[in-house]
Amino acid sequence: MAHAATLLTIESSLNRYLEGIRRFPMLEPQKEYMLAKRWREHGDRDAADRLVTSHLRLVAKIDSPISDSDEWQDWSVDESASQEARLAQSRESGNRRKALGEALAVLDDPERRIFEARRLADEPITLEELASEFEVSRERVRQIEVRAFEKVQRVIKDPDRCFQVAST
Repeated sequence: MAHAATLLTIESSLNRYLEGIRRFPMLEPQKEYMLAKRWREHGDRDAADRLVTSHLRLVAKIDSPISDSDEWQDWSVDESASQEARLAQSRESGNRRKALGEALAVLDDPERRIFEARRLADEPITLEELASEFEVSRERVRQIEVRAFEKVQRVIKDPDRCFQVAST
């Protein structure tokens, strides 16, 4: 009997604790970042307290023996990408922009204008419009576009060939 009463008391205490941590709001990524910055740069203990309490649900989820239950999904942190994943995506995006910038640098002005207008614009410009702008045929614009695209592909696949491509 004493064992059952102890388990009941523990369960009751755990339920009160879990109810209590539900009162602490989960933070939006930007708010979490600002609080972490305040803690790191200024030693703001209130910021640290808010960061810690906002993650209590996650701690309870990780530490719990009923963590496989669907009920615990309500306690967990939101399903958005982690800060690490967002940072990796940001770096990857930056790397792609850098690679594209380097690739575009091997194009001459007409090639770059045509490539950007046809491949990078939200609303691509027609061959007819570019032909009129450069005073050449649509077919010539298409040929320049293909040649520019091939140069960009070669540079992106092998950046060391950048200078070789520029001379062709």
